[in-house]
Amino acid sequence: MTADNSALLSFVSKDKTNSYEQPEWKVPKPCVICGELFLPYQKRSVVCSQDCRLVHVANNNRARWQPKDHPETNCIICNTTFKPRQKNGKYCSTSCSNKRLRTVVVDCLACKRVVRRNAHGSRDAKQYCSKQCAVDHKVAINEEIRALRRIAENNKPKAVVNTCVLNEIRAIKRIARAARVSKSCKHCGEIVYSKYLLLHPNCRKEYEKTIRLAYRQKYKHTEVYKANKKAWRNKRKALERGAKVAENVNPDFILERDKYRCYICGIKTPKKLRGTFEDNAPEVDHIIPLSKGGLHVESNLRCACRKCNGLKSDRVYQLI
Repeated sequence: MTADNSALLSFVSKDKTNSYEQPEWKVPKPCVICGELFLPYQKRSVVCSQDCRLVHVANNNRARWQPKDHPETNCIICNTTFKPRQKNGKYCSTSCSNKRLRTVVVDCLACKRVVRRNAHGSRDAKQYCSKQCAVDHKVAINEEIRALRRIAENNKPKAVVNTCVLNEIRAIKRIARAARVSKSCKHCGEIVYSKYLLLHPNCRKEYEKTIRLAYRQKYKHTEVYKANKKAWRNKRKALERGAKVAENVNPDFILERDKYRCYICGIKTPKKLRGTFEDNAPEVDHIIPLSKGGLHVESNLRCACRKCNGLKSDRVYQLI
């Protein structure tokens, strides 16, 4: 059983339709063809029926194609006076139009031949025998014009200029050209008249020295420099103590490798106690002492606490 949807439907009552206001143009008016009154369907309606509409359209077309009032003229073929339909009409009828000359005798301006050509051809049909002659003749005319222009340009009176002024102008241009490619020296600040140089030859050594010193000052504050300095210091001390072989080994690397644990007693050696006098302060020890022929290399270095390192002294760990 379907639901009752009648309440959803809305119908227009008769009272509403009767109260609808008609537009101003919805009033009876006479037909332009038969003259009878009719109620227009659209605002632009002017006829009452289809028959009247066909008659109205035919009248408009006939009025559109009626000949305009042009002045009378004589036909160029039969010399008859007629009233043309077009503004520049020349022929009184189609038969006279068919009798017109379709070719003309042309005296070619290029090759001087007399030929007969179509009168309704290209623009050069009444001057040249062919299109190639027209192109060649126009090219020759343009070349003569250019030659005459060159002759006129060369024959112009030249202005008299002092040679000293010309030399000064050339010198100014040369200086301006050099100034466009010149740069200031990085060391002394004076102009370098060169496209590729940034320094004077005399300033190069001093500039490199200052740059090198500035780089060193900046490099000394880096962690890499500090680590390398520790390695160089330990290497120098090992060589002073009689080591035959010494490498640049950073002591912090040895302590981090052994995780800050003594290889003799196994206790933890905190990093914050590095450089103190505590018993568990971390130190770097040679397994084979340098006095016994040991080497200052990574494989011979271990992390040891300060107490064990002092007790071990210059003995081998396995012999303690």
